[in-house]
Amino acid sequence: MWVSAIAFMAILSVAVSAGARVFPAPSWSGQDGTTFQQWSFSEGSANPSPDVFPAPINPFGTPQLSVYGSEWSDNRDGHQGVWTFSDFGSVVLVDIPNNPVSKPVKEIWVELIWEAASLSSFIPDQPIIGVWADDFEKQLMGEQQIGGNWRASLYKITIWPNPSAEQITINGDIHLDQIVVDTICIPEPATMLLLGLGVIFGLKPKKRSTW
Repeated sequence: MWVSAIAFMAILSVAVSAGARVFPAPSWSGQDGTTFQQWSFSEGSANPSPDVFPAPINPFGTPQLSVYGSEWSDNRDGHQGVWTFSDFGSVVLVDIPNNPVSKPVKEIWVELIWEAASLSSFIPDQPIIGVWADDFEKQLMGEQQIGGNWRASLYKITIWPNPSAEQITINGDIHLDQIVVDTICIPEPATMLLLGLGVIFGLKPKKRSTW
């Protein structure tokens, strides 16, 4: 029993460090008009491409990520591929191309795997997330420890109205192991109602024709 439990925890730890999600994906993930992209930083490039597996989904363009003023480590506290941020000049910029058609609301979910670095007395030793937008709201949806001092945090950012692209900023006095970003452009309420009715009628059984 104990061996099985230890083996399970080892598998869980490997799965997390290998780039698996910690929190469930949004209920709308994979639908038309949504995007998904993930970075696990397996190499020390300051402009890494999104992970190939799981494959990114973005019909609007190629997402870009740039790291500034930070130090990359091949392995830190059991996690492979980690960036360290310790001052205001250390930052990640994530550019997500999106639907160019104006819609009322954009929703962005950001999952981070991180550890407090405790290298600065001026910057909080937790993630600081922002987005370039005039009117937005940020909410911490969940946070949990995943082994040692490593944590997974899930944030939801809502923007009014949706821009054609988002630039997300991430910094803080932290070690950063993984970023997962999901986005959706939410249409007008009337359109949402029509889509819902379409789903309902689409699920209604059809009468069988008799000849």
